[in-house]
Amino acid sequence: MLKFNYEKLAGSDMIYDFCEFAKKHNYKIFFLGGKIANNKIAVEKIREQYDITIIGYSPDFEDYPFSDKFNSSCLEKIVAFKPDILFVGFGAPKQEYWIDDHIALLSEIGVKYAIGCGGTFDFVSQKIKRAPVFIQKIGLEGVYRLFQEPSKMRWKRLVDSCKFFKYIWHKPDFN
Repeated sequence: MLKFNYEKLAGSDMIYDFCEFAKKHNYKIFFLGGKIANNKIAVEKIREQYDITIIGYSPDFEDYPFSDKFNSSCLEKIVAFKPDILFVGFGAPKQEYWIDDHIALLSEIGVKYAIGCGGTFDFVSQKIKRAPVFIQKIGLEGVYRLFQEPSKMRWKRLVDSCKFFKYIWHKPDFN
């Protein structure tokens, strides 16, 4: 019988490790997405804390699939900066789709790491407080975030996340 061990590694946890890594290797970092103000503050805080080359860009919100104008504006800024590390904060699964859609170009311009990081820029900017560790460990950060920022979108994301449980409790019949 196969056993899977897994560990959740949130973008908001590993971003600081990547900043240390960037400092050590003189890598450039680009923050894409999030709220405009939070992206800007997060860039400033990381620049001050790690003394690394970093910029950010936050396009206007769009639903996926993104328009050509949206993609062009993002890619134009990324291509001009040529980061080594790209953090994409569009929220799951949009950020993963966007990275996958553009992975060839990102690789071509020298992006070594492209990481979907959800609301990480909100946490780095300290505009949104992260859930306490025990809530993180039991996987209820979405519920905590809903109480911090109640919205129709957060309710929808929480309901969509719960659909995953049917796959956990369903025991497949391999006979």
